[in-house]
Amino acid sequence: MTFVVDERAELRLSRMNHDLSELLDVGELPLTRGGGQSMSDTLWVWGVLGGKEVGKSTLINALAGADVVRPDDPGGEGTFRPACYHVDSDGEKLSARLAGLEGMVIDRVGGAPSTMGGLVLVDLPDFDSVFVDHAEQVRRVASRLDGIIWVTTPKKVGDARAIQEIERVLKSRTNFVYVVNKMDWLLAQSDRSPGEELDRVSSALALQRSVSGANGDVRRSFLISARCRSVEAVKGEISRGRTDVTVGAEEVVGGVEMDRAIDRLLGDFLRLRSVLTTAPSGEDLRANKLANLTYQTRRQARGMLAYYQPGAIVEALDREVSSEQIEQLVLQSFGAGYAGEVGRRLQDRRALVGEWTGALFRRRMGWWPLLGMIAWPAAGLASALSGLRSVWRRGVDGEAVDAFHVEGVSLEERVSRLLTAVETRVVRASDRIRAGLPGVNVVAERFRTEAVVWVDARREGVIGPVLARRPMLVGRLMRGLLPMAVLLWFPLVQPVLEALLGAGESGFVVGLAMVRSMVSALSGVNVLSGLMVSLLIMAGMVGAIYSRAVRDAHLAVDRFEAVEGGDGASVLLGSVARSVVSPVRRVRDELAGIADELGRLAGDAKAGG
Repeated sequence: MTFVVDERAELRLSRMNHDLSELLDVGELPLTRGGGQSMSDTLWVWGVLGGKEVGKSTLINALAGADVVRPDDPGGEGTFRPACYHVDSDGEKLSARLAGLEGMVIDRVGGAPSTMGGLVLVDLPDFDSVFVDHAEQVRRVASRLDGIIWVTTPKKVGDARAIQEIERVLKSRTNFVYVVNKMDWLLAQSDRSPGEELDRVSSALALQRSVSGANGDVRRSFLISARCRSVEAVKGEISRGRTDVTVGAEEVVGGVEMDRAIDRLLGDFLRLRSVLTTAPSGEDLRANKLANLTYQTRRQARGMLAYYQPGAIVEALDREVSSEQIEQLVLQSFGAGYAGEVGRRLQDRRALVGEWTGALFRRRMGWWPLLGMIAWPAAGLASALSGLRSVWRRGVDGEAVDAFHVEGVSLEERVSRLLTAVETRVVRASDRIRAGLPGVNVVAERFRTEAVVWVDARREGVIGPVLARRPMLVGRLMRGLLPMAVLLWFPLVQPVLEALLGAGESGFVVGLAMVRSMVSALSGVNVLSGLMVSLLIMAGMVGAIYSRAVRDAHLAVDRFEAVEGGDGASVLLGSVARSVVSPVRRVRDELAGIADELGRLAGDAKAGG
């Protein structure tokens, strides 16, 4: 899948160019912008490009059908800055097209004939000039052009410098025409037949066209004599050029083969003029402009991929700083048993047993009605035994000891080792990446915080299921009835039963005796004595509940310590790995995203256009 190139392509390339420069800490790649700007008007702007003395000004006058280039124009002998030739009515559109080329002086010469309406011809500085800024001017202005007329001469066809310069002009080769000017000079000077000379130059131009990416389309090639616009004018130039040749000029110029050659030159010129001055339809005009923008976008996207090499850096990071690699470095720096030891040190077993005993006792006492009246002393004892959990414990000398300082090595030192190892691998992948790793103190503090949070979570994971247990229905009924039965049995039920069972016979007298026995049995002394027995039994029940809570608390702490020793490293140290490598992964993901986007903007076609 390739991106659809539109006016926003240049903005996307500019943004990615800036982002890559920041991520990789290198200077931005110079990009050409302006292709999208040409999409907003209906002008047909063509630049005339070539070396010195190839006849660019003469060609502009010939195409315009008038002498629009004056001797004092910058487009005269030895062009040193761009000059635009246009009809007066196209001036505002041209100004909008050229806006944004700060620091450049571009002459705009109106007064062209009406036949050039919509067409602007731009005489560009000589690319082979000794002035180094000429080539830079050409590249900047070329971004605002819709096409390039590449002008050369028979002497310069196939010039390597010319081919290199063509490559730098970001224009679709569908909007390139190749012109060999001054062909009359060649026909005048050559001893070969005119047909042979034209074929030789055509072959050389075809090679130049092919090397520069035009794919051999002969319709873009023109052999002309710009200063001669008629058969008689061409013959006159050839005759003057052959005065030093032994063969008579009239005989050579008047030959049939020469007439065919001249007709070909004039036909090529008329064809060139028709290509440029025939206004394209709106659809064709946009298609041509879009072809330029697509070519420019693809070439510059490929240039950015080659310059920054984000894909290669992503592959190197995946190889050197993978998750598996970082986790291995963490284990090497911290040690496999470090997290489990820290987890145990973060909890004082005695305080944890007391805390969980109190929690279990209070939870279970809620299931026994009436026992609470005598349970408050035990509950207070459990609360006193449970202390606040502390990150610090006391050493043998009574001073505070850091729970994270294990085997004589501090947490900060372990983190420092890890960061050094990770940074070495990042540099191995690419020394251009600007991905600042977090500081030692930042990683250490985060580890301390997450260790406490993790231990808290593990504590809840162990004690939570124990606290969540509830008795079955029978157990709940027993817990509701048993305390009430114990409380009432000795002070009330047992004396009443004893009095009833002591009455041997029935009768009124016996009934009175039974009443006296019940009154005696329910005396204050007897009731209080029975109540004390009930309370002692209930206290024993409370003690049994508390004893079971102590036992379950010890078992839970055993499981807690065993769990920490088992998976503490994978949880805590995995968090350290993520915190250390996260800046690198962020850069890696950004590079991968940009590389993918550049790849889509570059398209699947080769750079030749």
